[in-house]
Amino acid sequence: MMMRSMFNIVCFDLDDTLYKEINYLKAAYKIIAKEVFGEQMETYYNQMLSWYYSKEDVFQRVVGISPQNINKDDLLDIYRYGVHNLSLPIEIHNVLDELKERKCNLGLITDGRSLTQRNKISALGLFDYFNECDIVISEEFGSEKPSFLNYQYFMDRYPNSRFYYVGDNPKKDFIGANKLGWETICLLDDGSNIHKQEFDSLDSSYQPKYKIHKFSELLNYI
Repeated sequence: MMMRSMFNIVCFDLDDTLYKEINYLKAAYKIIAKEVFGEQMETYYNQMLSWYYSKEDVFQRVVGISPQNINKDDLLDIYRYGVHNLSLPIEIHNVLDELKERKCNLGLITDGRSLTQRNKISALGLFDYFNECDIVISEEFGSEKPSFLNYQYFMDRYPNSRFYYVGDNPKKDFIGANKLGWETICLLDDGSNIHKQEFDSLDSSYQPKYKIHKFSELLNYI
């Protein structure tokens, strides 16, 4: 009897993997600068970026000079929920299209607030690639990486399949997947990641099996 071929289940991190989180930060800062400073938004947007790169408390600095009666929680709400204009790089589109052509099932495993992450997913057009039941967001799911439970969900959903996880943060992205025997692939930082990668301080259980410099290289491993 002919054996059925295994399905490939390819799961992704979201921030700094499918898109650069710094682009979300910049989009949020522009919205805040326009909301708070009006016609002077460009000047204060650049100032906010300067504070960010200097590792200052940007929102507290904005509150301190705001001409409006605004508090830090107001700014955090804008940052978390106000960004709806993002674009997915064409390279990412092409790879996801190719994986779909190869009949791979695609999943997302991401940490964060439900509304924030769903706003990002919608703005990036990712609902075209990921079914609702294949999106695991930590706030909704009840655990976050590095818990193996977030990965086990896909193994329960797709038994007898081959699993891949593509992420960027070795501190939490790969240890759970490694424990369950997944193929783990790290997209290396191009210098713009919010959280810098650290490999040397982590033992082998945290390390990805493969490292890629460009997202398109992913197709060589699946």
